[in-house]
Amino acid sequence: SGAHSVYEDMRNVAQNDERAQFDLEDRYLDHETESHHELSFVSRFQDIETRFDPEARERIEQSAGFTEDSTGSVDSEGSEDPQTSEKLGDT
Repeated sequence: SGAHSVYEDMRNVAQNDERAQFDLEDRYLDHETESHHELSFVSRFQDIETRFDPEARERIEQSAGFTEDSTGSVDSEGSEDPQTSEKLGDT
């Protein structure tokens, strides 16, 4: 199950530090589930929200992690995967 995988990954990170982080990134980057925002269509729901709530755009833009420039994932090196938004398509 997903909870089991998360538990095992976090236990590995707690025990093996950055080695486990790099292992996790190797399995996570370029995977269909890499971006939970893309997977759950966050941008689609934000578009709907901004149509009906005049203050939504400001709240979204002020939230942590917001950027108009990119939806890619950032790895532990600070590098961004520019293809993340292309995998599921911008909706």
